[in-house]
Amino acid sequence: MRCSPTSPRASEAVFDSAYSLIAAYVEEAWQQVDPERRRLLADTVVRMTISHIVAPSRNPAAAAEDIAAVAVCIAGVGGGF
Repeated sequence: MRCSPTSPRASEAVFDSAYSLIAAYVEEAWQQVDPERRRLLADTVVRMTISHIVAPSRNPAAAAEDIAAVAVCIAGVGGGF
């Protein structure tokens, strides 16, 4: 059964796939970060990225920098803002 790209099942599949990729990267890259913070970080990064794809408010490079800054703040590593 195929579903339209705007169906809840399709958007859930996109979110789940993106979340799995980001969560795996974060777990490997930032092992010192608390697991709950890593979960929050992955969820936030995926949601912000999808938001910028659907309704861009800045150019892609600036959006990526913003998302990275938020990720660093959530993780509590690096300088953040």
